[in-house]
Amino acid sequence: MKRALASLAFTLAAMIAPASQASDSAANEALARAYFEALFEKDDPAAAKAMTGGAFAEQWRDGVPAGLKAMRAAFPDLKPRIDAVVAGPASVAVFSTWEATHSGAPFLGLE
Repeated sequence: MKRALASLAFTLAAMIAPASQASDSAANEALARAYFEALFEKDDPAAAKAMTGGAFAEQWRDGVPAGLKAMRAAFPDLKPRIDAVVAGPASVAVFSTWEATHSGAPFLGLE
């Protein structure tokens, strides 16, 4: 088993906020933090899905739950943390560091 430390940045843009909510930077930052917490700290994909909007909500059904299950199998002690959040009126960028031990289970070609 190998320890892995990765720094990631990803944009949550309008994929998490329905258009009616994507107008306030502070609200968008709070929504991004709540989404991250639901997925990675509370392991509650249903709560995170409820925060999605637009075309991303349709992609949830096929991709996100299966991806989370595979990630948890490969990295059972996954500990992501938010390093910084930059929010605007229509998008949010989350900069995070993820630390985990690879269990040996396959994940995106890593074994």
